[in-house]
Amino acid sequence: MKKIYLSAPVSEVLSVRSMAKFLKEVGDAEIVSTWHNEGVNLGYSQTDIELGVASSRDWRELKHADTLITMTHGISPTGGMHVEFGLALAENLDIIIIGPKRNVFHYYDSHMIHHYPTMMDFRISQGEVVK
Repeated sequence: MKKIYLSAPVSEVLSVRSMAKFLKEVGDAEIVSTWHNEGVNLGYSQTDIELGVASSRDWRELKHADTLITMTHGISPTGGMHVEFGLALAENLDIIIIGPKRNVFHYYDSHMIHHYPTMMDFRISQGEVVK
């Protein structure tokens, strides 16, 4: 079973939830990230303590993954998704980028990194039939 961590700007939480549902329906996937299941603070006004707890949780969950899917259509005001990408690269996880390449390391030449310009491109690659 593939263990997948989903990464994206907080503003894209609805797309992340849709992706989690899709992955569970089409394959043998366990979603190990949980940030997108919670009440998400779109105002970004979290306290230092809340941010510390969230970053510890995210790092702990990412260490249990074998694949990172990062969705880059939105802009990350905190930069967390870029850190998660770097950690996944350092941990030799398979990485899937969905959306524009926004970081110099998105261009890193590695067989571990796969890029899909759109969500539909990714879903078709996973066997979804377009009607």
